[in-house]
Amino acid sequence: MKALLSLGIVLGLLMIFPNLEVTAQRGIEGFNVAQEAKNIEICTQNLIEIGKSIQIYQKENGDYPKWLSDLHHPKYLPDPDILICPSDEKEDQRKAKPVIAMVGKPMPDFTATDLNGHPISLQNYRGKVVLLDFWAVWCGPCIAEMPNVKRVYDKYKDKGFDIIGISLDTDEKRLRNYLKEKNIAWRQVFSGKGWQSPVSQQYGIRGIPAPWLIGRDGTLITKQARGRALGELVTEALQE
Repeated sequence: MKALLSLGIVLGLLMIFPNLEVTAQRGIEGFNVAQEAKNIEICTQNLIEIGKSIQIYQKENGDYPKWLSDLHHPKYLPDPDILICPSDEKEDQRKAKPVIAMVGKPMPDFTATDLNGHPISLQNYRGKVVLLDFWAVWCGPCIAEMPNVKRVYDKYKDKGFDIIGISLDTDEKRLRNYLKEKNIAWRQVFSGKGWQSPVSQQYGIRGIPAPWLIGRDGTLITKQARGRALGELVTEALQE
């Protein structure tokens, strides 16, 4: 039954994505038919990859995933971006976007100031497994995930694991109150600019929570280190 459900999800998405792309793009000035065809082709290939990921999951676990989020592990879904179809932006807009570091490649460094006014950069954490956590107090899913993040931090903080929070909040007092209330000890980068946060802009963040896990060598392991997978991924990364 679950096999049929998983297959139905993939086939269903395959059938509706082209129509959704056409509807969305026709409302855009300068709609490009060639780009539409390319987007549909990419979406189709992405869905095929999702199907392969489901097969790998089933073979290893003896059952099919209940949710697509169950596939958020590099051994099933090396790049979670395949769950996203191409955007409907025009070519010149796409070129203006910052380059996003891809899974398996070195993360570009950033420099910023943390919430307490001290300089911070990714380079300072080289040699550790780092969770670069893009989040906000106003983000419901971020807050729901926080107890899990804190458990993993408390368990591995003395074994080579650390976290850098990139807050997309605009209310500094609210952020500080939450950090104090929940006893969150890891450093936070806060600009007060919300979605225009320089660090989130640098990495092309378009949605949160966005927990990026980075290996000791500075390589991006995954962009979806959350839920049960977070602890598993950190354990594996620390052993490497």
